[in-house]
Amino acid sequence: MAVINGVDDDPVPTDFQYITENVETTNLNINQTISSLQNYHLLPDFNMTEPPLIFECNKGCRCWSTCNNRVVQNGITCRLQLVKTEGRGWGVKTLLDIPKGIFICEFDYGEKFWIIKWKQFTCACNSPKCKYSKDTIQKTLQEYRQRHEEDEPID
Repeated sequence: MAVINGVDDDPVPTDFQYITENVETTNLNINQTISSLQNYHLLPDFNMTEPPLIFECNKGCRCWSTCNNRVVQNGITCRLQLVKTEGRGWGVKTLLDIPKGIFICEFDYGEKFWIIKWKQFTCACNSPKCKYSKDTIQKTLQEYRQRHEEDEPID
């Protein structure tokens, strides 16, 4: 991914790390026999309106690797740039128009995400290494507050 800063002399953010594939930080125990999945097909009672996770075809399916239900596992298909913007900090932009509904990429924009979303999202996997657990998020928020010497709590 190209990095463009035409605004000032700031270097690439130190907390930016570009990776091209998923990285498992701990062993994952994935339950492939959940109640909404049977023989790798969704059952009629599956909540399509607010699904709990994304289901894609996988090695257990009989389809080809070109199946339209294999999106995230194919990775980034758009050309993206990390750019410094005037008055808004760093952002990501595309070099070409993106068709509606296309997968762009997975991303985690670090502790700044938790400053905004900490009340709406926590992971319940109970792994001591999970960076999305309630304890880890609270620790991240506390460290952020200390670094920025904020007087008011983030609510």
